[in-house]
Amino acid sequence: LGNGGRYDPATDTWHPLSMTGAPAPRIRHTAVWTGSEMIIWGGGGPTSSQSLDSGGRYNPATDTWLPTSTTGSPRARANHTAVWTGDRMIVWGGGVSSGVADLNTGGRYDPQTDSWAPTSTLEAPSPRHAHTAVWTGVRMVVWGGERYVTNLASGGQYDPTNDSWVATAVSGGPLARHFHTALWTGSLMLVWGGESTTPLSSGGRYDPVPLGVDEDQDGDGFTGCGGDCEDADPSVHPGAMEVCNGVDDNCDGAVDEGGDSLCTSPYVCYAPVCRGTGGCDITGLPDGTSCSDGDSCTTGDMCQSGGCVGTRVPSRLLVTLTPSILTPVNHDLVTVTAFVRFDTCGFGSNPPVLASITSSEPDDAPGPFDGHTVNDIQDASLGTPDYSFQLRAESDRRGSGRIYAVTYTTTDFLGRPATGSATVLVPVKKMGKPTPASQEPKPIPRD
Repeated sequence: LGNGGRYDPATDTWHPLSMTGAPAPRIRHTAVWTGSEMIIWGGGGPTSSQSLDSGGRYNPATDTWLPTSTTGSPRARANHTAVWTGDRMIVWGGGVSSGVADLNTGGRYDPQTDSWAPTSTLEAPSPRHAHTAVWTGVRMVVWGGERYVTNLASGGQYDPTNDSWVATAVSGGPLARHFHTALWTGSLMLVWGGESTTPLSSGGRYDPVPLGVDEDQDGDGFTGCGGDCEDADPSVHPGAMEVCNGVDDNCDGAVDEGGDSLCTSPYVCYAPVCRGTGGCDITGLPDGTSCSDGDSCTTGDMCQSGGCVGTRVPSRLLVTLTPSILTPVNHDLVTVTAFVRFDTCGFGSNPPVLASITSSEPDDAPGPFDGHTVNDIQDASLGTPDYSFQLRAESDRRGSGRIYAVTYTTTDFLGRPATGSATVLVPVKKMGKPTPASQEPKPIPRD
């Protein structure tokens, strides 16, 4: 067959796999899971005399297939084994043409580059098919199988880093067999069942590390004698980051040190809690607990029913007057334009209206020091959205300058009043320097 399906155990439902680009129909092939793709390879073709050296990569997230390269791929075969190392698929052994020729060759396939590299045959186990293979974290262990009609009780450990083989122990091993099963426990390979001359109900436990040998079993760079407190888990070793899981991740003798600080909460009013083997959890903070809702336009933020609630600050109007300084100080009326908008914390649809324009000096101050003019504020329509008016460029020479204060008001989106003001300055007019008394003309004396 050349089809398949995806089974969802959560819903107990099946969905067909796409046939577009799928590999040719086959039997007795292998499949590995990379973490994102299924890679199938090899197998027997439509006739008993045909073996295949092709395969495909299936992505269940996109329901799509990509072919595996045949350039440099191992010889076509079926009843072989395949393991996933974390970045490579290793194919080994198998038979050609229904067991007419058994193989002790293989290949390492890199899906990132879609390329193959051969496995060494130096010290490799004898050719076979219907054997088993497991990945220990650092090595592939193959065992058992059949060569032609002879059952095998031998095997080998393959190191892909060094492309080298070491034979497995034979002493104390299970009875020779083929079509059995094998799995990796984290420290042991378990073999069970299969067929010799008849079906078998026996098995064996294989430890790939000889007694007294200190070896890194999980490939994390640390051995048991080197301080690795769990050499079957590459995430556990000296110097590892401690996480909330009920495990001594960094092998310092303490579990989950740091407690709740190992966890984070995505919610302001929920505190993180480390529950050991239960992982990270969150718990609600009491109402009234101070918090920050991340909004600069609120104040007095407090937790309330799991949410962080604050009181919105009053809206303000920002007023810009142009020009903001009236010069020259010549007693003329000058047109002033106002630009009015809400500040960053306010908004509303009602246009601001001109509330008032006041002057720090009277229209005509006593004495001859402001030009004897009146009506210094003109064309201002109070209570309307008036943004242009006239102010007189005049100030009392005895003062520090005239200040016009312009105020606008409106209501924001919550119906609250919003007010803003700005000023226009009329500086004191500079007069000429007075004549020094020593240079003033002296009175002519009378007889």
